[in-house]
Amino acid sequence: METRSATNNGPQTENHSSDENLDQLAEDIQSTLNFVQSSRRPAVQDCIIRTVNPLLRRVNEAAYRPLFVIIGPLRCYNSLLEPMELQKRIYLASFLQRSGNAASVNEFCKLIKASAPEIRSRYEETYYRKCDFQSHEIQQNILPSDDNLRWFIDMVLADAAFIIELLLRVYNKEERPISEIDFVFDSPGKIHDIRRDLFLAHNQLPLFILKQIYELAFANTPGYPPFIHLCCNFFHQYFNQNISVHDLFQPNQSHVDFRAKLEGAKHFTDLLRTLQLQHSFENPSRNSKSFCCKPKFKWIKVCLGSIWSLLFLSCQKTEDDSELESGRVQVTLFNDLCKHIPQAENNRYSETFRALNAYNAVRHHGWIAKLRLFYFKSLWTSVATLAATALLLLTLTQTICAIIAL
Repeated sequence: METRSATNNGPQTENHSSDENLDQLAEDIQSTLNFVQSSRRPAVQDCIIRTVNPLLRRVNEAAYRPLFVIIGPLRCYNSLLEPMELQKRIYLASFLQRSGNAASVNEFCKLIKASAPEIRSRYEETYYRKCDFQSHEIQQNILPSDDNLRWFIDMVLADAAFIIELLLRVYNKEERPISEIDFVFDSPGKIHDIRRDLFLAHNQLPLFILKQIYELAFANTPGYPPFIHLCCNFFHQYFNQNISVHDLFQPNQSHVDFRAKLEGAKHFTDLLRTLQLQHSFENPSRNSKSFCCKPKFKWIKVCLGSIWSLLFLSCQKTEDDSELESGRVQVTLFNDLCKHIPQAENNRYSETFRALNAYNAVRHHGWIAKLRLFYFKSLWTSVATLAATALLLLTLTQTICAIIAL
């Protein structure tokens, strides 16, 4: 009887253990779902800073990699440059000294904490950065949670203060501290490398938080220009307008609409797009619109200018004349521009593309283009072509007359 009882209790014990395992599994699944729900990716309309397509990145890794300064929580890095992170803290101390009694570190932290959900919603992915300078460990691989929000606040404050202080030092060179060791301005050409890093599309902070921190520090302080003025001054090399940055921000009502476009930029990459596209300004002296491309063809001028710049750079970097003459470098350059870029059937330029293809389908249009390109590309080639044509016609006429005379 005892043996039979023990035998009967065996399956019951196994069933009970199995039920406990299932209950634990269900709790683990629910816990995972709760974590995913709390850290889910932002909606498409909110996300403005995204990672680069891996296939596109593979074409040219160096083109998408920041050289010196890492901005924002988008990418995951197991190690970062310690000198650059130290320079950020130096700029942060200088920024706090500038702000004086206008705002304290505590107030900046409260501002970032209140804006943290909105900031995170702007990124496709988010990783927090932890800087331990004593042990020389600087990593950006911490997954977001409420427990480690302090690392997010520290990261955003350091990055934002670095950017604002950098813009101010470029705007007013006389205010740079003489005795301070400056990693950016003391090294030749370093400012150009930093500027290049700051307009990479995935190496960004949303402009709204930069503007809020700037206004909290200097809103009531005379001598500090609007934040968008600082940004345009910093990227003035890419300012593709027929007026200067200084004139743009003068109290002139005719420039309000373009300044509104600049204010609406979401990050530095978006701002550069606006700076590059030409805007039609009213010329007060002539009371007429300034010269520029027609709106329909603005993009053509910008694209051709960019392509010509890429071609010029490729020619400058090529040392082998035979390779340059063969055109292999240029062909590879333009082929790589289109790699892994999906082609949509209908986009904002579809009608223009169809019109260009229809024009190119007419054969004599190609003949005329070749005639202009090879025989009328300059004054001297045009004169030589006309003279050779006249000589050919006279020779043909003389030949015909000689034949008739026979």
